[in-house]
Amino acid sequence: MWKRRSLLRAAVNERLAAAAEEIFALVERTIAEYEEEVYRCKAESQRRQQLGSGVGIHWFSPDPRLMQTVPETPQIKEEPSELCLAREEELLPEGSL
Repeated sequence: MWKRRSLLRAAVNERLAAAAEEIFALVERTIAEYEEEVYRCKAESQRRQQLGSGVGIHWFSPDPRLMQTVPETPQIKEEPSELCLAREEELLPEGSL
């Protein structure tokens, strides 16, 4: 019985060690892929910065068609407050003030 338990424990430990090695290998591969992607992104960013600085400011200027002026909205005529008060008094019944 003790020998079976020992063999089972050895088999489980062996399988766990193999699984751990597989996991570590996958993690190392994933980290390497992320590092390569970061390197590519940095290189692309630097390349774009160099291209952008060589072109000049006009490279970022907006399209002239988008710079059309917006027509002014018509102004609403405001009546003097005295006229408004006079009209309100006309509408109110007498003696309510």
